[in-house]
Amino acid sequence: MASLLPPTLAPATAPPAERQHSALVLEERLRAIDEGAALDDRGLAPIQEASTPSNSETGSSRSLPSHQEDTNQSEGLPEREGSLCRGCFGREKPEPPAVDAHDRPLRRDRREIPDDLASLPIREAKERLLEALREDDEPRSAGVVQRASTLAREALKDSQGDSKTDPAKQACGRWRALTRAEFPGAVGKNERGEYEYALGRMSFGLFDPADVVVAVEDCANVIEVPRTRPAVPKALVDARIRARKPPVDASAIRSYDVETRFVVSDRRGAGLRGRLLTKGFCVAAPRGAQAPDAGSRLDVWFVGGTVEPISDDPDQLQRWEALFGASALPPPPLLKRATRWLLKVALGIELAPPTVQGLQAYAVAKPMLGFVDVLYADDGLRVTRGNRGSLVVTQRVR
Repeated sequence: MASLLPPTLAPATAPPAERQHSALVLEERLRAIDEGAALDDRGLAPIQEASTPSNSETGSSRSLPSHQEDTNQSEGLPEREGSLCRGCFGREKPEPPAVDAHDRPLRRDRREIPDDLASLPIREAKERLLEALREDDEPRSAGVVQRASTLAREALKDSQGDSKTDPAKQACGRWRALTRAEFPGAVGKNERGEYEYALGRMSFGLFDPADVVVAVEDCANVIEVPRTRPAVPKALVDARIRARKPPVDASAIRSYDVETRFVVSDRRGAGLRGRLLTKGFCVAAPRGAQAPDAGSRLDVWFVGGTVEPISDDPDQLQRWEALFGASALPPPPLLKRATRWLLKVALGIELAPPTVQGLQAYAVAKPMLGFVDVLYADDGLRVTRGNRGSLVVTQRVR
């Protein structure tokens, strides 16, 4: 059995060739365990000792007693009757020795094989996804999509779809995106390779100046227990009624904020740093609502957003006010006013007047309901896909 025990898996820092070789060796050992249902030394010894009498007891290596054997044969006694055996007719045959479950032959069982072996497919799939993201952070690239799908498939095999963990509670923390943020209308990249967008396109025309160009430096998803219990939106209530599912437990709702940090690229405010914060909430969807390749689903809705500076430097704040403050913004044109009126009627989006310091904000009175399918999640990595098909890979930072 010693030869069937798996060797140590090469660490993630080892060269790719070494890790691939160790993975192949482990897979071969696993296949051998599957086919042979092998015994290990610990399980084999008690069985041998219990079923084979020692020489001190019998004076022979034979396992059957020799007393009356010839006599029974000459008397023509039956070979076996019920539980009685030849040589001991009239007495019950001794029951085989009891063997504890832990001493029986070890067959392939995910709960019994070593952790290195059980987690091998997931570890390999996760490492390959991270390698693809280091080469290309484009979430729609074929390599990223394929490796994310492989990781999701291995995670489903491991959990067998029976996870009872609340995905909203499990996800609490700050998660930094490894895939680039997908906003419409990228205008190019800066010298650091960061994608640039017009602020108006990033905010669906809600923030001004709409034509100022900013480069996205970082994007994070912050999921926490809300300070005050939020209201359950009508769209979510209606969805549960239509699906004939229990109502939402408000205590299970978590905040779901998306924070995008940017730096102003154009000359009007070059170097200014700010953040676009979209405020929302999430709650675990009913079991079975998720896509076939996902382990769980979160119902998500957004209730507002802000754009604000992230520096406390007085010079930076003064420059921010000069670009984003109320006194620096011209009156919106007719088309923009009409668009904002439609958004208010349809979705209840209400814009707050910009402050003198340059803080802009909006609130959503009638939020729409979306969802996020959780394809993979552990303590440090999450792979999700939104209701519009956007793939996001995030890594925990706290």
